[in-house]
Amino acid sequence: MAGVAIVLTVASGPLARISGGEVVAFLPSIYAVAIFAELLTAFLLWNQYRASGHPPIAVLALAYVGAALIATEYILAFPHAFAEHFLGAGPQSAIWLYLIGHVFFTTYIVLFALWEPLCRRLPTFAKGNGVPMLTVITVLVPLIALIVTVGYADELPIAIVGRHVTALWSRTAIPALLCYQVLACAILIGVTRLRTAVHLWLTVILTVSFSEVVVSNLISGSRFTLGWYLGRAESLLAASVFLVVLFGSVYRILLTLTSTNATLYRQSVSDELTGLLNRRGFNARLEEELRRAQRRGEAVAFLVIDIDDFKRYNDSYGHPAGDAALGIVARVVKTTLRRAADCAARIGGEEFAVLLPETDRAGAAAVAQRIRRGVERVGILQGAGARHGVLTVSIGVASTEERAAQDGLDLMRRSDRALYQAKSEGRNCIHVEGAPRLHPGESSLAV
Repeated sequence: MAGVAIVLTVASGPLARISGGEVVAFLPSIYAVAIFAELLTAFLLWNQYRASGHPPIAVLALAYVGAALIATEYILAFPHAFAEHFLGAGPQSAIWLYLIGHVFFTTYIVLFALWEPLCRRLPTFAKGNGVPMLTVITVLVPLIALIVTVGYADELPIAIVGRHVTALWSRTAIPALLCYQVLACAILIGVTRLRTAVHLWLTVILTVSFSEVVVSNLISGSRFTLGWYLGRAESLLAASVFLVVLFGSVYRILLTLTSTNATLYRQSVSDELTGLLNRRGFNARLEEELRRAQRRGEAVAFLVIDIDDFKRYNDSYGHPAGDAALGIVARVVKTTLRRAADCAARIGGEEFAVLLPETDRAGAAAVAQRIRRGVERVGILQGAGARHGVLTVSIGVASTEERAAQDGLDLMRRSDRALYQAKSEGRNCIHVEGAPRLHPGESSLAV
């Protein structure tokens, strides 16, 4: 961006002095945008200072506040922008306010660069004790500038005659301002070493401001030339570029917070070992699906799955192997579910649950059988003395098809009773509430 500003400045040389016509009406609009951008930048920076407690950020915020105030005075005092004379402003008032605004902003950039190392060395500066005094100065400087340039307009040195600037302006005032901006840029780079994005963008802003001063004053030499209009565009760029940077920073922070919140939510409702929903997440989903089913008059099925003789497995192979077995069973359960609305959870040590919306008892029994067979086919060897040679599961099934559930807890209790019945019938089987036993190998619901 700095390079583009410099290239435009250099390239404008042959055309800068061509008259562009006296179009004063555009000034209030372009400066209104610039002033709004500066005030909004100041607001964001000040809130960042309040959040971080880092005083140099307050210096930057005050820099934009003062620049906006002086820019407001400049456009009000500019001949015929609003009125022929603003509070008695003379023809020199606006051009000297232009100079004061640039000196003010550049000075605060230097102060920002110097305040950062002072914060590391002096507790007074680190606590921001100088910020109230600087705030008062920020208000007083535009006020004094307004009093001097407007109240004593006739006593000001002649810097412009008609459209054309005088030698005092082009050979003394502007070269002094440009030297000061170069010095400020050198101080900023030398002190900060451009360690952060803020330092880098402030350097860019100083470069753009330098280019604007050159093309508006040295190259064009008068108002309402093509170079002068290009300078107004560059001044708007200098006023708004940091705002765009801040908005980009806020956007990235918002994305990070959104992603972090989503991650934290997933962690709060997910089981770390298996990746399925935990008890908390599953309960919320269960209540939601029950309410939806009641509104639509649909059936909801609930499966409770328990690994048979899991304590014996842990005693034989150890808890790490037990955790691995839990992960395998979880994958079998998850891959068995074929619809997006179906969900599974780990609700206890070796206990899982499955919620099947829009599913009757026969459909739930078929899903339960697929899960039971899938775990059995994996062939995880059981511990010594277990009833079955491989790891198996027992499943209890309940549904709201014929008997509505009062709430999620009621449906879970009914599934638990069905699971208890499956356990008592020899394990490695399923039992559907209100139906005869389904033995291993059976795949249909006996009614």
